[in-house]
Amino acid sequence: MDTQAIFKDLNEELKKQAMKRELIICGGAALISMGVISRRTRDVDVIKPELDDDLLKVAEIIAGKHELSEDWLNNGPAGLAKDLPGGWEKRCVTGYEGSNLEIRMLGRMDLIRSKLYAACDQSEHLQDLVELKVTEEELKEAETWVLEKDASALWPEIVRECIKELKNQRKDE
Repeated sequence: MDTQAIFKDLNEELKKQAMKRELIICGGAALISMGVISRRTRDVDVIKPELDDDLLKVAEIIAGKHELSEDWLNNGPAGLAKDLPGGWEKRCVTGYEGSNLEIRMLGRMDLIRSKLYAACDQSEHLQDLVELKVTEEELKEAETWVLEKDASALWPEIVRECIKELKNQRKDE
């Protein structure tokens, strides 16, 4: 997915429809937009705002043009809005700015937190953390946050194993 081309086309379609939107994204699309990773992603994960019907109709037009799935623009990670440490919106960075569309992305530390949390559930997110070149200090801060996200007695061990695997993958780079 060429995120910049998609955002440009989304901006142009919003312009045609006389609509303006600001989206806060995370995940692979954010990392691609930042130039951190070059892998493909299938979607754009929007934390805020909740996607409205008008925007979803515009997203369908873009899906057809770029051969994307119907749900390429989604609110899958919207729950992060209440979970991330306070002030997360102020830490966001601009990833695209058009006449009718602004894309903001989680700041680096919040991306690391969210990716570590995701990696504890799905190991494919570990490579994104490797590509981010996470420092030991950042990893410790993210670990503290991630440990608070699940009350299961097994959770601390899952998090530690995930971090151990991340460190192993970093050594291999």
